[in-house]
Parts: sequence; structure tokens; C-alpha cells
Amino acid sequence: MNCLKCTCTGENRHICNDLIILFNKLNIPHQEQIILWEMMNKTTDCMSLKNIVLSLQNKKTKRKKIKT
Repeated sequence: MNCLKCTCTGENRHICNDLIILFNKLNIPHQEQIILWEMMNKTTDCMSLKNIVLSLQNKKTKRKKIKT
């Protein structure tokens, strides 16, 4: 089974844990989490991926509020 390898350093190490929590809140399957993580490692940094995932979570939350 593949796992996510943190590439953050120093004070940014908490970002990896935040990302895992956000992935789970968005119900992103583990295999897709790995793909996203590997894409991030090749193209951007941890904080940028966290911002993208936070944006997705905010959109999901707004959609739920509109439906209710």
C-alpha cells in the first residue's frame, strides 16, 4: 500500500496533517489522495495544495448551505 510522503520542512510540517484531514473531510478516496500528493510534489508545494483543497472544501460547504 502506498503512503503519502511529506515533503514539507521545518515549521510547515503541520500542513501535511492538515491536508490529510481535508482530504478525508472531502471524502477523497485514499488512492486519489496519493495521486494528488504525487502531482503536488512534482508541480507545487504543500501550502499551495492546502489552499486548493481548502478552496474545494469552501465550495462544498457553500453548496450545502444553498441546498438547505
